[in-house]
Amino acid sequence: MQGVGQGYAELPISASSKRLIHHSWERSTQKQYKSALKKWKAFAARTNCDPNSPNELSLTDFLADLFDEQVGYSYLNTARCAVASLLADPQALSKNQMVRRVM
Repeated sequence: MQGVGQGYAELPISASSKRLIHHSWERSTQKQYKSALKKWKAFAARTNCDPNSPNELSLTDFLADLFDEQVGYSYLNTARCAVASLLADPQALSKNQMVRRVM
């Protein structure tokens, strides 16, 4: 699935390693993240931010946008994880103080 774990595409590892990482994602995770990543890409296009390089400001604005749509916290958490998965180090974004504060 394009998007999930995409940050690993930037790492200097073999194509086989990248395929292995890609296939390590459970189908249920891929299915769950698909909706959130679709919304993220629409948000990124609407706000002119880079959909492949989320930062704490764009992620926080995205989560606030979803909150305004009255989604539940469970979906907000899924969206946070899905967007962070686009980076090679998803924990850095997920553990950002501002991102954690809105959650």
